[in-house]
Amino acid sequence: MNNIFQIDGGMGKSIAATAVCKAIKTQYPNDELIVITAYPEVFLGNPDMKAYNFNDMRYFYEQYIEGREYRIMAHNPYLETGFIKGDTHRSKVVIQKN
Repeated sequence: MNNIFQIDGGMGKSIAATAVCKAIKTQYPNDELIVITAYPEVFLGNPDMKAYNFNDMRYFYEQYIEGREYRIMAHNPYLETGFIKGDTHRSKVVIQKN
């Protein structure tokens, strides 16, 4: 299974997301982790994942999605109501189900 983790935002979010990547690999140790970010250099030297820049996605669909099992992880806690209102810390924000 390919776990595709998208990180929106600046370098700080990518650095913070390294902890999320560790958690993803702990939960899915046998799956591939593919990170999409504006700052792939943050992930250089990490053998547990592949990092791609938003601007260099040639053949990404063919390599990691088409005809394969995959899971997309692209949640942005900064866009959730609880965080925006100040009710919830960004580390505790979850997607609200309708």
